[in-house]
Amino acid sequence: MTKDCSSQTLRNARGESQPGNTRIWWITICLILIAANGLTLQVSAQDPQRISNAERRVAQTMLADVADDVQKHYYDPKMHGLDWPSVVAQTKRDIAAAPDMMTVNALIQALLEQLKDSHTFFVPVWRGKPVDYGWSFQAIGNRCFVTHVKPKSDAAKKGMQPGDEVLLINGFTADRGSALKLEYAMVALTPTAVVHVYLRDPAGKVRKLDVGSSFEAPTTPLSDETLMWHDEVQSEKQWMSMDAQSKDFGPDLMVIRLPGFERTEGAIDDLFKKAQGHKALIIDLRGNQGGLIKSVTEYLSHVLPDGTKVAQVISRDKPQALIVKASHRGFYDGKLLVLVDSRTASAGEIFARAVQLQGRAQVIGDLSSGDTMEAVHKLFVEGGDIGYTAMDSVTIGDLIMSDGHSLEGKGVVPDELMLPTAQDLAAGRDPVLARAIAWASVTVTPEAAGKLFPHVDEP
Repeated sequence: MTKDCSSQTLRNARGESQPGNTRIWWITICLILIAANGLTLQVSAQDPQRISNAERRVAQTMLADVADDVQKHYYDPKMHGLDWPSVVAQTKRDIAAAPDMMTVNALIQALLEQLKDSHTFFVPVWRGKPVDYGWSFQAIGNRCFVTHVKPKSDAAKKGMQPGDEVLLINGFTADRGSALKLEYAMVALTPTAVVHVYLRDPAGKVRKLDVGSSFEAPTTPLSDETLMWHDEVQSEKQWMSMDAQSKDFGPDLMVIRLPGFERTEGAIDDLFKKAQGHKALIIDLRGNQGGLIKSVTEYLSHVLPDGTKVAQVISRDKPQALIVKASHRGFYDGKLLVLVDSRTASAGEIFARAVQLQGRAQVIGDLSSGDTMEAVHKLFVEGGDIGYTAMDSVTIGDLIMSDGHSLEGKGVVPDELMLPTAQDLAAGRDPVLARAIAWASVTVTPEAAGKLFPHVDEP
């Protein structure tokens, strides 16, 4: 199960006209907005020379493949009452008039947005290296802030700093309801060479920055050999980035930072064997956007009793119970605390809510993202020499937790709401982790807590 992006609504906050790639970015977001609100899409070819007949055939084939995947595998065969053949037919007509492939990408995603489902989405696989904007942002409470700026990036050169509040990105308001969608458009769907950002610094000054990225438009077809190499490199990077990190504070406390649920079996056993003997354990799931359902149940097996029912999985088939089988290799029965934030999603939310419902752990931090479904992914290549590659994700199950409620669209409400301030971000402080450590009767300053798990930039 992999978390990707929320289906929450954006709102157009400013009608500024922008040239080049940003125009395409606007088209993309507007199409998704229209679909998310159940309105009719209207697309006209403004520049028909930007897409060839061969590319348009590829686009229609790609639409047919995605629509067929949803028809065959989506967990609700009634599509929540949506007339699937009709909306697919309308998208087909829109693609026939689309001026370029980026608009095609937006149209296919806009089709999927009509299901209002966080785990059913579309991603074109770009040729070459992934785009790097040099800065990160996320929702904290209902606002959005810069959380990291890469040294020597254009963002750093332009003066962007952690703690800056993000007001607008390419004219769209940045807040809890839009942050993940904006990130999805920037990174996955329509990457762009320049992003226009309005920021407010901790002192209250508002400024506009035009921030460059590493985006390079593809110039050559993507061969099968190149695709395999690209996938292998990305898979290895993703795999390594999901490794848990831990800090030992002696017999009183161990802290585990868990970026994702990818590891299984031996690696998890070893981690919890280290935790045994500590009076308290903190599991930091902030930024954890999900992973494998097998992985999250194995993590839970180290902290919950045998036979604990975590959730009921609702799918096309008969509902199945998600049951924990307690591990005898590193079971931890000490005090447990879990940290979450607005980027904690999917498998991360399942873990946090499961231990919270069982009274096994306290949860502190921010409201989680509310993007919690089970999905399957499919990678496909269309068009032969054109070599257009894409991936779709289709939800195959909704998880009803042991309290009878789904986390989709709701998230995990922490037992203690605690948010870093703009000043904390600017100073590199982590008051949430410091508060959690104090719960275990260990004293660490927010400044020191902010350095326990530093952000690592690629060279």
